[in-house]
Amino acid sequence: MPESCIVKRLAWLPSWALWLLIVCVSATSAYFGSRAFGWSIDWGSIADWAAAGGAFFAALVALRIANQDRELRAIEQEEGREEASKIQARLVQVEATNNSYSPTVHVKVVNFGPLPVLDVDLVAASWIEHPEARWGTNWKWSGPIDRLGPIEPLTHGTSHRILHPRSAQDDETATYWKTATFDVCFAHRDRDVPILNAAATDDRRRPTRYEQLDMDLVIITVHFTTADGLRWQVIVQGGVGDDPVRVQPRSREDRWLARIGLSQ
Repeated sequence: MPESCIVKRLAWLPSWALWLLIVCVSATSAYFGSRAFGWSIDWGSIADWAAAGGAFFAALVALRIANQDRELRAIEQEEGREEASKIQARLVQVEATNNSYSPTVHVKVVNFGPLPVLDVDLVAASWIEHPEARWGTNWKWSGPIDRLGPIEPLTHGTSHRILHPRSAQDDETATYWKTATFDVCFAHRDRDVPILNAAATDDRRRPTRYEQLDMDLVIITVHFTTADGLRWQVIVQGGVGDDPVRVQPRSREDRWLARIGLSQ
């Protein structure tokens, strides 16, 4: 019988049963081997063998119980760490508001927890009414598009490296970040221009009207890392962020791209 078949047939057995089977087979082989070669070995009585086998089996059971206990403690510690981190993540408030004068969304992230949060990133934005629209965080429009100068290509903006706790006693002149902000801009799929509802008239009696954003149809995704190193995601729809969900930490390449405004 091929070795792979033997492995498959024994795969259903628990590990302690496999070890016991190996010991029994080894002992039986040694016994009959000594008889075949005429060796005189004092194998002891059946009671001695039973006692030795029972002690070996008890040792295997104790080892298995110890391993299970250690695994359970590790799982409980990890669950406790994640729960404590989620409490801190819930103290990070994420909200979004629209700008009535341009197709942009202002996103604000405030840390109300006792510890700093790290690497605050706006990683995704979508406008359900215009699923083909591209987004970025480097545009700001303050007037009709026909009066604007050159606009730079759309990129995915700034990563805030650290966001300190905010409290009522904060010094407003402090130089470190207490609030992370992003201005998300939506543009046409193939042109770096905003989505218009109506263009300006030639006599300028009617200015350009941008397509207005219904915040219930805008979805913003923000990632940040709590002080214990766990990465969290908050999805904002309707202007209010939902409960944070744990995600995988960023790779070194993602962190580098975020610093230069090229995160995907």
